[in-house]
Amino acid sequence: MTEREQAEKPDSAAEAAGANLAGLVDEVGRIDASAEFQRAPVMRRLLAFLAARTLAGEGEQLKAYSVAVEGLGRPSDFDPQLDSYPRVQVGRLRRMIDAYYAQNPPVANQRLTIPSGGYRVVMETVARGPGPGPAPGEEPEVAPVVPAKREWWRSRAMAAALLLLIVAVSGIAGYLALRTPRADRMVLAPTLTLGPIRASGPDTAEQIVRVDAILTDALRRPWMIRLRTSDTTAASSTDSSDFRLVGEITGGASPTLYLRLWRRDPERVIWSTALALPDDPAALQAALLAPMVSIIQPNGVIATEQRATLDDSYAPGFPCLLQFETYRRERMEPRRELLEGCLAETLELQPRVTPAVAAQSFLELDRARLFQPGGGRNYEAAEAKARAAIAINPYSADAQFAMARVAAAQGQCARARAHGLRATDLNPYNPDIMAMVGRYLTQCGDLGGVPMIERAIALDPNPPAGFFPPLIYVALREGDRDRALALASRMAPSGDALAPEQYLALTVARAATGDRPGAAVAWQGVEAEGRPDAAVARWLRYPPDATVAMAALRDAGLAPPLPDAPPATATP
Repeated sequence: MTEREQAEKPDSAAEAAGANLAGLVDEVGRIDASAEFQRAPVMRRLLAFLAARTLAGEGEQLKAYSVAVEGLGRPSDFDPQLDSYPRVQVGRLRRMIDAYYAQNPPVANQRLTIPSGGYRVVMETVARGPGPGPAPGEEPEVAPVVPAKREWWRSRAMAAALLLLIVAVSGIAGYLALRTPRADRMVLAPTLTLGPIRASGPDTAEQIVRVDAILTDALRRPWMIRLRTSDTTAASSTDSSDFRLVGEITGGASPTLYLRLWRRDPERVIWSTALALPDDPAALQAALLAPMVSIIQPNGVIATEQRATLDDSYAPGFPCLLQFETYRRERMEPRRELLEGCLAETLELQPRVTPAVAAQSFLELDRARLFQPGGGRNYEAAEAKARAAIAINPYSADAQFAMARVAAAQGQCARARAHGLRATDLNPYNPDIMAMVGRYLTQCGDLGGVPMIERAIALDPNPPAGFFPPLIYVALREGDRDRALALASRMAPSGDALAPEQYLALTVARAATGDRPGAAVAWQGVEAEGRPDAAVARWLRYPPDATVAMAALRDAGLAPPLPDAPPATATP
């Protein structure tokens, strides 16, 4: 070998190594930008972690513990001997990568893979076109990822490869975010295909049309799915939607509708129901209300499936809005900052996402009522966000509900009622909105809110504690103490912790029925709010409710009795 050839050899090796690094980073970028991975933030994070550690030359040393703690965010006391979580997730990642390549042919005959038995990421040469492939039982040719070497400094190609390595070690996910258009970071809602609706009996054409129209109308309303329709009879396995709702009508004079909700990955039925089909169109729509609520409400079947898949993600778009719905029920303060951040990022990427603007109004109102000295009462920011949401889409139930909530907080009953009823008309399939609008009505002395709350409780398989306090106070105002106590018992059937407002309702219900020890125990959840009169003034905006509550607290000895009236003085 000549001196010149010897001098050029390190540069050739460096160029090959640099190409190897660049190829891996580019391939991770392509996979990360795919629609399936955009909906799987845990898998994206895991792939980025494994790739970064491989690029750093540590792929062979990766163990289940570091994958779980550093790559998947498990606590430091994770025990890989007792928990197979990292192996299960890496197995899922392998399947998702295989599915990606089934739809996207490898570039330049190279594909990314994670060989079984380890966590190292490699580039695999795939045989394409004529020519023999690997023999049966033989492993395909794999191009290992070459870590950086000191002699790379001798060429320009080496410097570029080293830069890629530094980017990867410091955080490949951040690098990929720069490579991917900003709009691509928005995680979209899952897709659902409706249909076909089939029938096995005669004279069912009209029933099919009516059922399909009602289901289509229901599924178009929520933000949490993107609806597709299908008039084909293709099997569900050929449909690329995340979910598929199919139906079959059987019987003649007394037809029955069987509905099944399929999930595509993995293919399985996740929900089904059967219901009799009434002839009257209004009765038919009422009969289909509960099944649709079960599927598309923010805590329904699809939302539950997506929460499990997203694994506590706060990515912009759909995951962020799903986290907001959880916060709206549970009010877990540690989530607030994360929510504010992901909502801001969502609107930076797509400024006209109405539910995100409405969610910001909700958070602003919480801050105004709960976190300013003296309880605050500056509702300007919350109302501005609500108005902005309505300006974007006046036909959004979330936007109308945001304005109803701001109006109710300010005691503006007429506005709260108008916007609240508009919200429930626009989306009658959301029990949370239905119950809260019912609450605003009862707080304004309108008993028309009672059946709304009762209907929300009936439609929600797991109604939150916040649905019950308005009904408790209505029952006490009407003198029905037994019903008030029964409702209070339903607020926390398993002993779950309640919010102070809910503990107050429980205290009042027990006190009103003579259960002084039980009332004293419940009061422990309220006493941090201050004196009884201060707690009642804070949580009960409707004067008759406050009067009932204070009377019950005095009877239970939890509030000081009213001072005796001064003796009458004789008038001269």
